[in-house]
Amino acid sequence: MTTSARLRRIVATAILAAAAVLGASGTATAQDEVEPGAAELAARYAPIVVTRDQEGACDRGGEAYRPTGVEVVLDKPAVVLRDGDGQIVARGPGAADLAGLGPETSLDFPGNPRRAGCGFEQDFIAFAAGEPDVAYAHIAREAAAPDRLVLQYWFFWYFDDYVNTHEGDWEFIQIVFPATTAEEALEATPLEVGYSQHSGGERAAWDDDKLERRGDHPVVYAGAGSHANFFTSDLYLGRSADEGFGCDDTTGPSTFRPTEARLLPATGAEGRGDLAWLSFEGRWGEFQPSPYDAPPGPAAKGEWDAPMTWQDSLRDGSFAIPANRTLGPTATDAFCSVVRTGGRIYTAVTSPYVLLLLVAGLVSVGGVAARSTRWSPPVPLPLRRRRASGQILRDAGRFYRAHRPVML
Repeated sequence: MTTSARLRRIVATAILAAAAVLGASGTATAQDEVEPGAAELAARYAPIVVTRDQEGACDRGGEAYRPTGVEVVLDKPAVVLRDGDGQIVARGPGAADLAGLGPETSLDFPGNPRRAGCGFEQDFIAFAAGEPDVAYAHIAREAAAPDRLVLQYWFFWYFDDYVNTHEGDWEFIQIVFPATTAEEALEATPLEVGYSQHSGGERAAWDDDKLERRGDHPVVYAGAGSHANFFTSDLYLGRSADEGFGCDDTTGPSTFRPTEARLLPATGAEGRGDLAWLSFEGRWGEFQPSPYDAPPGPAAKGEWDAPMTWQDSLRDGSFAIPANRTLGPTATDAFCSVVRTGGRIYTAVTSPYVLLLLVAGLVSVGGVAARSTRWSPPVPLPLRRRRASGQILRDAGRFYRAHRPVML
């Protein structure tokens, strides 16, 4: 081989090698850049998510969705990207199309979240066919707690079918280690965990009896429809925004879903290639008036950069009623039904003025009914006797007060 031919071969080989490096860098994932031990740590503690089974298609009492990768909404022609004015700027956007976009932008899935029907469930089945159950892992630290390392797992859900229905849903859990590096955490026993629930959350020590584990994998019971994370299988009553007003049902029969841990970089700005979406600050779903607006992604949330501040704010418990141990209809069933039905009626009302008119109408009807009935005399006993509606209310109140221990 001549000297010139050898030189050309060397140059060609160098060009091909450079192209390979550049091509690899364009599709590199976070695992290529994270600290030693991070990938092993993420895989070791990957959570098991438990979802309540549906009794059939479109059964809103069960869980129609599962935690997946964001691929279920990327590169799908039916999903569009909108700017701050609501104008479509891209159809079927990919990860690179979302990179660096601001909070005024949003993804818009097919369908109306205020009138969900079965469309979102059917689209999810089509979009997520063959996709695994995923938990996005993130190694987080906070300057205020330099001796703690936090391992977060973020779950992406296609649709939130709770009282405030909305497209897209991001929930997470986190595990706190007495460590400063991932390699140290691999040798340490976790201290505690935190589970997100609506606008708040609940905590537990790693050795707490309420924390169910399979090996090192924490078990997470997802509320049907809401995806709030709980420690046990039960019916939970929420009494505030922190707990979520309404009922979270994690009772069985259920499916246990081990998740595939996908490691995310330390900051959203480091996301590139398949993870370029991490720097997207917009909404993962359609813009709607609060509380129906879709959420931003993990890196745009305060818990991403302040994990210990969030951990310290969590409750030690949630209010659970074991409804599955009660025979027949209960006051809990009635409460949950009223809240669920009322919430869905509210979501169907596009204007708050229409809602106010409906409430005013109900009040008026109630006033007419109150004036049209008899209220006296109140005679609670015997129970079986003919009464006007007003007398029923007064007699019931007297009976309950007289037999309070029994009724409780």
